[in-house]
Amino acid sequence: MNYAKSDVADDARYWMGWSMYQLKKYKVAIANFQKVAADYPETTLKGDALFRAGVCNALLGNDKAAIEFYEKAAA
Repeated sequence: MNYAKSDVADDARYWMGWSMYQLKKYKVAIANFQKVAADYPETTLKGDALFRAGVCNALLGNDKAAIEFYEKAAA
């Protein structure tokens, strides 16, 4: 992303993840959702991004990873 320092970079990254989720590209979605949480720890989207990463993992059959993301989202 060319504008990583933008005030809306966290929103853009989240919606990239959401778009990949909608396209059933779950691994790419997970990477984007993880990046939201890692790169923008103060964003209000962090919890939802972690939850969505959990959903994607569950859809891929990675139940252990899904639970870990759900726990991080709830923290």
